Amino acid sequence: MTDDWYRVVAGGVLIATTGISIGYRARAELRGGAAPDQSRGDLSRPARFVAGATIWGAMLLPLLAPGLTDWARIPLPAAVRVVGVALGLLGVPAMWWTMRSLGTNVSHTTGTRAGASLVTHGPYRWVRHPLYTTGLNLFLASALMLESGIQLAVFLVAALWIPSRAAREEEYLLASYGERYQDYQRRSGRFLPRIIRR
Repeated sequence: MTDDWYRVVAGGVLIATTGISIGYRARAELRGGAAPDQSRGDLSRPARFVAGATIWGAMLLPLLAPGLTDWARIPLPAAVRVVGVALGLLGVPAMWWTMRSLGTNVSHTTGTRAGASLVTHGPYRWVRHPLYTTGLNLFLASALMLESGIQLAVFLVAALWIPSRAAREEEYLLASYGERYQDYQRRSGRFLPRIIRR
């Protein structure tokens, strides 16, 4: 398989998952309850813009202008790149399943929408934050497919940052749902299914 083939697959995965996410987020904005503008501990709007632009730049540059990022290329065995393809292709239905399960509850902040409900079906049956798991999977998949050190760095930074964001989100969910959420925490894993229940 050629570099162009990997770029086409990585681009297709990015377009598909972004389209799914945008569609469900737009639906939530139209039909869901009011979302908090900014929750305690969240990044400010300018900081979110800078973070988003950095992430999108890191995702798009190796796809659209690979010559500009050759300095950060990490040569990988073909088998590792094929694993990236598999992870990426699995990420598309995972994104759809997660967003469909969230419905109008999805929000751009860690806070809970007005009138939101506790989602414990679909992938949320086993994992409390499958959206974060899916996002990390997609960062890693693209980094492997494109042999991109830049995207690998984005994956590592996100993997270090997301647990603190998830913890803040869970504070709001505990405040909203109390004992129901505590029970849900006991029977589910944070990012991966729980093997041994508490």
